[in-house]
Amino acid sequence: MTFEEFYVQYLELHANPWCRRLHVLGLLAEVMLLGIVGVTQVWWLLALFPVPIYGLAWLGHFLFAQNHAATFRHPLWSVIGYWRMMAEMATGKIAW
Repeated sequence: MTFEEFYVQYLELHANPWCRRLHVLGLLAEVMLLGIVGVTQVWWLLALFPVPIYGLAWLGHFLFAQNHAATFRHPLWSVIGYWRMMAEMATGKIAW
C-alpha cells in the first residue's frame, strides 16, 4: 500500500466534519499547552503533550465518525496524513 492509497482511506475515516473539527481543536489545545509550558517553564507538563491532540481526535472518532483511528495500524502514515489533512483544511481543499 502506498501513502496515497492510505490517505484515501484516512480521509474516509475523517469524512464526518465534527470529527475533523475535533482534530483541529486538539491541535489548538496542544499549541495552547506548549504556550503554557513556554510561559510557566513547568517542563513536566510536556508529558501531557499527546493528551489533547489524541484525546480530542479519538473522541471525534468515537462520538461522531463512529470508527477507529488509523493510529495503531499505520502510526507514521497517520501522523503524515494528519498534517496533510490539517494543511488541506487550512487551504480550503477540505471543508471544516
